[in-house]
Amino acid sequence: MTSIFLLLAAFLFGQKPVIYIDPSYIGESTGTIEKPFKSVRVIQSGVDYLQKCGTTFEGSYTVGSVTNVTFSSYGSGQKPIIRCGSGQEAIRFNSLASGIIIQGLEITSANKSGGALIHFRGHGTNNTIIGNAIHGGTYCIRIRSQVAGQVYNSGLEIMHNIIYDSWDDLIYGYRVRNLTIDQNIIYNANIQWKAPETPNNSAPGDAIQLIGCEYVAITDNDIFRSVYHGPEFNTPANCIETGNKFCIIFTGSKDIPKNTIKISGNRFVMPKNTTWKGAAIYFGDLNSGCVTDFDFNLVIGDLAAIKYTTLGTFKSSGNTYKNCSIGIEVQQSAAKGFSYSDDFIGMPESMYTSQNVKRQ
Repeated sequence: MTSIFLLLAAFLFGQKPVIYIDPSYIGESTGTIEKPFKSVRVIQSGVDYLQKCGTTFEGSYTVGSVTNVTFSSYGSGQKPIIRCGSGQEAIRFNSLASGIIIQGLEITSANKSGGALIHFRGHGTNNTIIGNAIHGGTYCIRIRSQVAGQVYNSGLEIMHNIIYDSWDDLIYGYRVRNLTIDQNIIYNANIQWKAPETPNNSAPGDAIQLIGCEYVAITDNDIFRSVYHGPEFNTPANCIETGNKFCIIFTGSKDIPKNTIKISGNRFVMPKNTTWKGAAIYFGDLNSGCVTDFDFNLVIGDLAAIKYTTLGTFKSSGNTYKNCSIGIEVQQSAAKGFSYSDDFIGMPESMYTSQNVKRQ
């Protein structure tokens, strides 16, 4: 009852209410910093939910229709941990979710057995996932509205996170508009893949899979699909090699005529080379009006760097392609491919680009 009065008072005085959570706390709980809750069952709009640093909440949050909610931390020390059980989802939004901030947490599952660790199943706008460690689920971040029709999540930012260890995709996005993925470290996708190789249908995960997304910016990330020990990279200590599929795949946007994709300043290590192949970045099923700007990236590995199989325009500028089987492959004659001031290292000139890419 005390917490209800505190929330009411905060609203009356124009302050955003804060609920404090300390799973290790013993005693009377009111949700204040002095008497925090051990856990919270119902997430309400307009409230900050702060978990104490250095603590672990064993459970999950299933959230209904909410706006203006923050999940974050208080105190000092290591990031607080939200750890869901086998088959569970750590934070799941079932309906409208707008103005959501998830910040400064470690989000995982017991024995890497969880479902989608952060899952937006409804629609919403202006949500931010920033400064977290997210690892050990079927998906680490999954955005796919269950609302009928062409409903979008819009204005999603995924920034400054460490995202790793997914059985399927690390980031899966379906019909997301104005998507920003910036300054993350992303690795160990598709960990159900086992050496020496596993068929694609048994291990289909990508680092990032985007379907029907529009106005996408992917900037200044490290995206590893296999281990690189050279001077350009500080490979994460627990990074493993996995094969199949891609660092990024774009599909399902042929009904979006003026789409734009910007990929800039990233460092890619493509999947391990097996008979099932793969590539660093794959483009399929885009509209002829879609323009992709691929600028100042580093792409390393012995598969195709760019596999562009669709219509639209692909412009590569100032990138470094190293040891690739082919740098830029544009397959359709009706597509437009351009290469400006790119460097191709450790490759024969005949494999810099396919013949229908104009080089300057």
